[in-house]
Amino acid sequence: MRQKQIKMLQIVCMNFAFCILFAGLLWAGADVRVNQDPGFLLQNEASITINPFTPGNLVVAYNEDPSGPGGMGQGIGISYTFDGGVMWGDTHVAEVWNIEGDPSVDADLNGTIFAGFMSYNGFFTDTNGIYVAFSNDGGLT
Repeated sequence: MRQKQIKMLQIVCMNFAFCILFAGLLWAGADVRVNQDPGFLLQNEASITINPFTPGNLVVAYNEDPSGPGGMGQGIGISYTFDGGVMWGDTHVAEVWNIEGDPSVDADLNGTIFAGFMSYNGFFTDTNGIYVAFSNDGGLT
């Protein structure tokens, strides 16, 4: 049990050092686009996490409106990197109802990424809820 605690402490310390380094790089460098927007899609309400199990793996969750301005088809976009933010890929959380939003993303000490969000089927309906999607591969799926 003690060895497992020491290993977890080593992981936390290593990732704390990475966080300090990464934060310094963020403030020192230029802005970086994390998604591959084909145009006319709106993104907002971003949430970011650093995977403590895989240094260099960051995941961003955000609202993404695939139907364009004023549309009703909002979803959750996920962008991920495995090199500290140099190269980014992106995907989406599977739709539950018509509209998803208000994402929050976090990682546990085992490297599982969790994206929490709300979903509903339009205004004045009772089909709604708070959902959690998870990824065991750093946000790829």
